[in-house]
Amino acid sequence: SRMESRRMSVHFANGDVYTGCCVICEGGEKRHGLGTYEYSAGTHETYKQYRGQWREDQKHGYGVLFYRNGGVYVGQWEKN
Repeated sequence: SRMESRRMSVHFANGDVYTGCCVICEGGEKRHGLGTYEYSAGTHETYKQYRGQWREDQKHGYGVLFYRNGGVYVGQWEKN
């Protein structure tokens, strides 16, 4: 069964928002490919945004993580 890929915006119950590529599989959508994840200020004190590559719902590949205090982490992610 071939996975179908599409760009979409997913809103989570905690206020987080993911915008980017997803694959549609039997279990629903998975974040997969290039995407931006906005962390809700109400539930995440440290993280602000992750922009980069995803693989099967996890941060995987090259990505940039922005912190609320202005810090930035740039690098490779492994199934995070």
